[in-house]
Amino acid sequence: MSVHQNLKIFFSQLFRPVPDSETVTRQHLLWWILLRMLLSTTLCTSAAVLRDTPSNAIVPPLPQTSFILLALYLFSIVSAVILQKSSPTSWKLRNFGLGQLWADALFVAIFVYTTGCSFSIFTPLFILPITAAGLILYKTGSLFLAATSTFFYATVLLIELSGLIPTYFGQTSYKPPIHLTATLDLFAFYGLLFFLTALISGQMGSRLHRTQQELRKTTHAYDQLAQLYQQIFDDISTGIITTDEKNRINSYNQAAECIIGYSREQVVGERLERYFPTLAHIEPTTPGRNVCDFTRQDGESIRIGYSLSRLNLPAEKNSGSSTSKAKVITLQDISQVERMERRTREAEKLAAIGQMSAQIAHDFRNPLAAISGSAQMLAMGQCCPSGGDGTDPAKALLDIILREADRMEKTIADFLLFARPRPTRQEWFELAPLVAELISSFLSENKRFAYTAIEWDLPAGLLFWADRQQVGDMLRQLVENACVAVQETAQKVVLRTQTVRIQGEEALALEVCDQGPGIPPELHKQIFIPFFSHRADGSGLGLAIVHQLVQQHGGTVSVHSEAAFNCVIRLVLPQPARPTR
Repeated sequence: MSVHQNLKIFFSQLFRPVPDSETVTRQHLLWWILLRMLLSTTLCTSAAVLRDTPSNAIVPPLPQTSFILLALYLFSIVSAVILQKSSPTSWKLRNFGLGQLWADALFVAIFVYTTGCSFSIFTPLFILPITAAGLILYKTGSLFLAATSTFFYATVLLIELSGLIPTYFGQTSYKPPIHLTATLDLFAFYGLLFFLTALISGQMGSRLHRTQQELRKTTHAYDQLAQLYQQIFDDISTGIITTDEKNRINSYNQAAECIIGYSREQVVGERLERYFPTLAHIEPTTPGRNVCDFTRQDGESIRIGYSLSRLNLPAEKNSGSSTSKAKVITLQDISQVERMERRTREAEKLAAIGQMSAQIAHDFRNPLAAISGSAQMLAMGQCCPSGGDGTDPAKALLDIILREADRMEKTIADFLLFARPRPTRQEWFELAPLVAELISSFLSENKRFAYTAIEWDLPAGLLFWADRQQVGDMLRQLVENACVAVQETAQKVVLRTQTVRIQGEEALALEVCDQGPGIPPELHKQIFIPFFSHRADGSGLGLAIVHQLVQQHGGTVSVHSEAAFNCVIRLVLPQPARPTR
């Protein structure tokens, strides 16, 4: 492990929030003991330097200075050993800290006494233990140290007034106080300074303590949230990959590892296109779920469903963008799902074929009965006299046979068209000529609709991109249904077109409208189901065929009503850019 990593671990542990207040107090006291030793060494060194230079500072002789320094060292070492070895409770720890700071105030008083009493330049050192008490023991401890320091300083001044001063003061520029008033002013100034320092440091310490408590709670909640997020991130069955602005993979969960086959150590930190070239150049604006083929590390080819979205993060500096380009990618192995879907579709198709076969058998029974009965009667034609009204019974029976045979032929043709639709071959063609040809052929083949008004108003030269034959099949089914609906009411059928836009792309809507009784709203979703019909002579395949062919074109079919028409069946087919003539 490198030196940089070691230093990073050290500082992260040094500034990491501690778990409880006892640990905080213990650490602060240890830091204060170390600071005391450094400060005492600095003060004694400064005193030795001042002793050898001409100044007004009063410095004790070297034996006294060495004694004070040695006493401070011994006291600090013993205190540190006791603090490390023992495990005091919270109130004992606070009393221990209070005793340490009280001893510091006493050492400062001794140092002030030996460096000139009221003339000492080290009197402001009383502020240090007071400030430390405010930060470690809060307001109560700082006020106690302020009172203690004031008492010690008053004792030093009283001893000075009584004349009990060290003899080496006579060899310095020391002048004993003459007036009691000057001593009282000095005492009042420092006493006020001590208590003011205690109030400020105590307030700061209390706020720091509250801030640490809130930070501890926030850190604990954050740790719990991070642990929950990590557990969800690792346990979720969907693969999740996140990338940074430079398209490097920065997170990769266990599900993605199982789906892709590459371990987390292999991909984290690498560029996305190295392992996922299909996903690297797709923008997160692509709607919906996308599918692609992927080859795992073990060589197995699978189908992956994926989606991309932008991470709402601030952009990096100097990136030239206000939003981040980081992405999150979700993955799922849909190979098994697609296989199940194919099996389900095959099962549904087989079930539909079975249902269709049963329905066709049912639909064939009535025409076969009519054909069989008519044939039997024709076989006995010699015994069947002509009707009294001049009608030919043989001709009537032949009409029945032909009609029922046509009905069976149409059912078989619709069944084959639905069961085995030919591939769609789209091309550009003009819609108006196709509609005109279709209506003319339809009316000539269906004499019963000869008096039905069928209108169409299509733009001349309108080009349509679709399979010409399949569009004819769809319109034939819809026109026949519309004509049946208006046959009894002698209303009209209208064909019309309209250009629309679906999801930003151009499409053409082709509508077949009639003024018949309409379709109840509750049946709008059922009329496209195979063999569902509310007509007595219907096979139930017409609208199912229309729905299937529209889906092959990538379009939609719907039914609604409006003021002029009770039934409007709308086909919407997507259109590419029209060619220019």
